[in-house]
Amino acid sequence: ALSFIDKTIRSSDIDDWKYYAFKANVLEDMSNFSQAITFYKKAIEIEGTDVNVYALYHQIAFCYTSMFDYKNAIDFYTYAIELKKQHKNAPNNPDQEGMEMGVLLGVPFKRIYVNRGQAFFATNKYNESILDCETSLSYDKSYSNPYFLMAQIHSKIGNQEKAVELLIQSAQLGNQN
Repeated sequence: ALSFIDKTIRSSDIDDWKYYAFKANVLEDMSNFSQAITFYKKAIEIEGTDVNVYALYHQIAFCYTSMFDYKNAIDFYTYAIELKKQHKNAPNNPDQEGMEMGVLLGVPFKRIYVNRGQAFFATNKYNESILDCETSLSYDKSYSNPYFLMAQIHSKIGNQEKAVELLIQSAQLGNQN
């Protein structure tokens, strides 16, 4: 896939940010997170309007999370959230998302918040993590991941009864973990 993407980039008469984002997606799928970040950033640079590519900031954050670089992950998740708030569709449909040419064009708020909450949890910032879980749930009360993360937090701080309660709630909503 990478050789075909590179061939498309070389032969194209336009510098389309989506080509670079697609290449980054492939590299991310291959767990080559550093290179994926490079190509996500190249796609962002080419597009020039951050609000159109806020989902790529989320993907950069996800790569940093995968590399256990939680400080950068938190920064990029936060930037993605702030950009998404500026997105023209946010007031009408804040969770509009889609794919085009294998490129992620949107990420729901509920997922960005719980992903950032996961990074906060990894850095022992439990209050921030719980706030992000609660914000995630404000978008979708039936989203199981925030309950699962809050169960982990409560277990970590020694509140086993609350952890079990949240774990059961997460499982009842379909979380397989």
